[in-house]
Amino acid sequence: MYTGTSAGLKLETILTNKDKLKLQNDEQGPTLWKTRGRSFTTTTTINLCYKLIEFTPHHNLVHNFSVYNTPKQNSEGYDLIIGQDIIRDFGIDFKFSTAIPAMIWDNISIPILKKEFWSKVKLAQLFHMSSLESAEADFD
Repeated sequence: MYTGTSAGLKLETILTNKDKLKLQNDEQGPTLWKTRGRSFTTTTTINLCYKLIEFTPHHNLVHNFSVYNTPKQNSEGYDLIIGQDIIRDFGIDFKFSTAIPAMIWDNISIPILKKEFWSKVKLAQLFHMSSLESAEADFD
């Protein structure tokens, strides 16, 4: 997750085929984005329901994202860019005045971790645990 843009962005190559059918042409036309690592242009948007499972698997969020596509060799490694619009709309706070900086949302605080922390294996384990919790809740 990266927060260096004014609006939320989603990487097209990780969208499911079903989600790709929901892509809409951006009514404002092409938008040029400049991030810490590179610049790119978006021409489509998508309204997605998602979870910030780093905080809690129990809240569904809905947001309209600009969709970007980048060749694998040029990828910054971000599949989702949480823009300032999402931070503002959902009330996510950043606290840097403590020994371990944290993101706080919905009274839940998580440490700000380096990008390299989330390996594919860790993300898969977290997703699996979240899915199990959701399935168990269905039987309660």
